[in-house]
Amino acid sequence: MLDLAGVRAFGVGRRSEPSPGAAPPPLAAGSAMDKALAPLPLLHEHGRRTSLAAFHGRYLVLAPTLTLCHEVCPMTTGALMDLERELQASGQGRRVVVAEATVDPWRDSPARVRAFKRPRAPISAS
Repeated sequence: MLDLAGVRAFGVGRRSEPSPGAAPPPLAAGSAMDKALAPLPLLHEHGRRTSLAAFHGRYLVLAPTLTLCHEVCPMTTGALMDLERELQASGQGRRVVVAEATVDPWRDSPARVRAFKRPRAPISAS
């Protein structure tokens, strides 16, 4: 799975422009975006620079993550890793990119993101 450390902004097209100073309306999960996204520089978990344009022509499954999160984020990461394995096994791995983007790029360095993905020993109930 591709982890993106260093997403500084995530702008998406909107159907209408909000009034100055007003927050844009929230998008529901799974919202279809009918406009191109603005160029977005990204930093790969291994420190290589990339962008959303690198995924042109492929499906992109993109989820937010945060290395300080110890509840939902590790479960999401695990589910996405399972999804990626299933896509590879079914021969769809080249058509679909599975990625997570940190919501805290100032703290979540590439090294921190890599460490977050490492398997952890299960906690035993003593």
